[in-house]
Amino acid sequence: MTAAVAIVGASLAGLSAARALRAPSYDGRIVVIGDEQHAPYDRPPLSKEFLAGTCSREDVALGTAADEALDLDWRLGSTAVGLHRDTRSVRLADGGEVRADGVVLATGARARRLPGTESLAGVHVLRSLDDAVALRADLLAAEHLVVIGAGFIGAEVASTALDHGVLTDERCATNVPGVVAVGDCAATWSPESGRAVRVEHWTHALERPTTAVATLLGTGQQPATTLPYSWSEQYGRRIQFAGTRRDGDQVRVVEGTCADRSFLAVYERDGRPVAVLGVDQPHLFTRWRWQLRSAEPALP
Repeated sequence: MTAAVAIVGASLAGLSAARALRAPSYDGRIVVIGDEQHAPYDRPPLSKEFLAGTCSREDVALGTAADEALDLDWRLGSTAVGLHRDTRSVRLADGGEVRADGVVLATGARARRLPGTESLAGVHVLRSLDDAVALRADLLAAEHLVVIGAGFIGAEVASTALDHGVLTDERCATNVPGVVAVGDCAATWSPESGRAVRVEHWTHALERPTTAVATLLGTGQQPATTLPYSWSEQYGRRIQFAGTRRDGDQVRVVEGTCADRSFLAVYERDGRPVAVLGVDQPHLFTRWRWQLRSAEPALP
């Protein structure tokens, strides 16, 4: 049994890993290291409700009353700068060190800055709670906004960093014994895609730590079946995507029309559905999403 586990990253994936460790009655020491001073919080609202001022810091907090019983050793405001692969010791920026028998890497990602803008006023990235607070303050007095980055976060307000990461197998194991990786920092092997894939979305950070912890503790549990899922709200529309698409997949609209901006499209490969995209079709999308997860025959 692993006597002590260090979790590097104190956001959703890190907290989920801690919960997963305690779920099978693991009673070893758990140290959670985070470079921010804040306790774990939800990131999706930062580019939407929090930025708009319709929810508060308390509203985005991820911790619950039940989490108090997890008995975690929190090291907030401590930046991890290195890992000694032989001893699995995590080095901290202040010169300290956390020694553990197992390590979960859940560091997330960093937003990419436009070169030359580091010292310019009014130029922001959006990744952390502090980023959102600063951006919201400037938006209150701004008349024009330029967004660089055309992904979900870009469309919702800002840009974030695109590929690479910590390579893992299907079970979230790295090439270093006793070290696993989950969340935005992990590039996990996907048999469906035939390559390592980074899934930088909320659902992935919530679900995958269960598999990572099973790998770390050596329980022999099979990798959890997790269907990639993401969503966004833009201009009053709810956009949802589930599954894994490849170039060459056939796409057919099974409900609504693109012109109406309310539709559901199914991606098919070799005659079977592999992904689904919904715009303002939450109920039908949910049916297709669960169908893909259970690998049932296609809906008519």
